Amino acid sequence: MIKNVATIVRTIVEDIVRGNLGQYPQRRQCSYGPYDEDQPIGSRRESGSDTKMQFRIMFQNTWFVPIAPHISERLALLCQVLRQPDQYDLVFLSEVCRKNVIDQIIAAGKQGGLCYAQFFCEGVGFPGWYGVDGTGLVVLSRYPFEEVRFQKYSINGRPHRLDQCDYLGSKGIAYLKVTLPGGNHVDVFGSHMHADYTDVVSSRKRGDIDEYIPTRVVQALELSRMINDVSCSPLTVIVGDFNSTPGSLPLRLLQDMTHVIDACAQNSPPHNMAKDEYKDEYDRFGRRASFGNPSNTHHKNNPGALVQCLDYVLYKCGASGEENNAGRAWALEEASVKQLTASLKGGEKMMDISDHFAVVSKFVFQKGAGGSTAPTDNLPSNKTLQRTLLDAQDAIRLGIVCVEGRRRMHYIRGVLGFCLALVAILAMGASALFKTLCALTLLFCFWGSCELILGHFYAKAEWLQFQSRLNEIGFYHRRLCRL
Repeated sequence: MIKNVATIVRTIVEDIVRGNLGQYPQRRQCSYGPYDEDQPIGSRRESGSDTKMQFRIMFQNTWFVPIAPHISERLALLCQVLRQPDQYDLVFLSEVCRKNVIDQIIAAGKQGGLCYAQFFCEGVGFPGWYGVDGTGLVVLSRYPFEEVRFQKYSINGRPHRLDQCDYLGSKGIAYLKVTLPGGNHVDVFGSHMHADYTDVVSSRKRGDIDEYIPTRVVQALELSRMINDVSCSPLTVIVGDFNSTPGSLPLRLLQDMTHVIDACAQNSPPHNMAKDEYKDEYDRFGRRASFGNPSNTHHKNNPGALVQCLDYVLYKCGASGEENNAGRAWALEEASVKQLTASLKGGEKMMDISDHFAVVSKFVFQKGAGGSTAPTDNLPSNKTLQRTLLDAQDAIRLGIVCVEGRRRMHYIRGVLGFCLALVAILAMGASALFKTLCALTLLFCFWGSCELILGHFYAKAEWLQFQSRLNEIGFYHRRLCRL
């Protein structure tokens, strides 16, 4: 705790010295219009040629939150990766919250040909800490954006939990329609879902329950709905840190409702898989763990880290009439969970760019694409989707019960605060501690007011959103039963 406080104080002092305080990050406007001679090298291809068109994407949870260690060193490593020419066509980053960090990332991306940038700044940030706000989502692209939007999740954490910054970060769905050469488009969705605060070995062995599973189920439902409503391009890519392991309910709901495929799950499992679920570098599906991986320098000496797959590149390939008539199609050529490391000053110690590994994928668009397309035989059946929807209903009902309990406790504590304030007022005339009792009265009134506001406005709003999503899933399930 003392170490975290010292880190926060040091970071604030650095912001003051660099003049970062009071400077709010402005939304980066995308560049529109036709291609010209000033576009980055490698972005222009003749639409009628047989040259293989490709779309390379990387997602990285950067862990650039203000209290994280070695931000300057890890930022230098990320900028070094972004400066490499013709390495990626789109880079999607999360947990980038400080204006000076965003500016350095955008500048490095331009040097590597990623000339288009977008930062989503809907989050209010930590109270009193200027220059640290926004959703933390930053996108760099080699190609321009035709459309950009952000949709905030309806259920998004709790405002009074300052130790859990999900509400302050205003998590939601970022959508970008990327225009490729030849008039082709790619729909890209990105999100960072609510965190799991029981993701340590000791917590799991105690049997602690992740209370935010219903929240992530609702977020997966809203992400699925937006993908189905908006996506219309031949290639749709969904990236992000979903804080959900393969096979978990939020991920199953997302995949079953949208028919997207986990790019990295198509890799064959290694032959040397271990058997300890808390220490394996790969999970039982053969997918390399992106968080808590023993080979990550930030987790190597941390026996409490839980090894998990949390970061994803999901995709689905469709075909518009023009591309399909030309005999072309998108296909996945390669995908991997990538470890980005570099040596610190002096070259004596290696460090990973983040406590998460990056997830990279490469898609190709050509005649007779020989990569891995989304297999139709693996698409979920109606019965599979019905079971998933029933599980989602059970999870949301559990969330409703928990919210009702929290709302009741907010009301009880609010009434108790005002009762204690009344007692302090009545005791003023018979006591010499007048100033102390006045202070206690104000304190109890403030406490009671905050509890009533949290109970009536925030907890009730969360309860109503859970009820709405429960009704929505019930409608989907009844419609499937009629088919």
